[in-house]
Amino acid sequence: MADNYQAGGLTFRARDIGAVLWPVGINDGLISAAAPLSGQVTVGTTQVQLPSAVARRFRLAPHPNNSPDGIIVIGPTGVTVSTGFPVGPAGVVIEPDNLNRYFAIANQAGLTLCYLGEP
Repeated sequence: MADNYQAGGLTFRARDIGAVLWPVGINDGLISAAAPLSGQVTVGTTQVQLPSAVARRFRLAPHPNNSPDGIIVIGPTGVTVSTGFPVGPAGVVIEPDNLNRYFAIANQAGLTLCYLGEP
């Protein structure tokens, strides 16, 4: 049995699991009605704080034009190339309350870190 109900101008379906109707929502994934946040940060051999930006989650990835030998890592203030979390070609997904909680550093100057945030 499935019932429909309205909330916030949207129609939802509920699925009958036993005697309880559990709402099945939308926007549980990376899809949002708001515009995504995006940008790029130049990273070098000195740590740089990522910009202030608020979103549900962020995907960070190295720019495809970076040097193939370039390594970018992220972490808290004081991060080094040997202590940070590497941002590989596939990128990483993080869920901070603000992107500026993270710092980035690279093994060479002039690398670019891209970010995309879901509001």
